[in-house]
Amino acid sequence: MKSQSSPPSPLPSLRSRVVAVAAAAAVLAGVAVTYTLQAAERAESADATSEFG
Repeated sequence: MKSQSSPPSPLPSLRSRVVAVAAAAAVLAGVAVTYTLQAAERAESADATSEFG
């Protein structure tokens, strides 16, 4: 069944664009933080093995 919402306008409203950009920015920030933390952990483990190995 289709919802009874109004048909989408050709140009999204400013609010929906802001929400979409904010969501995309949040996702990208989360990916960047995750990647940075993983890279730091890899660097620390490499340092530890080179020091004590």
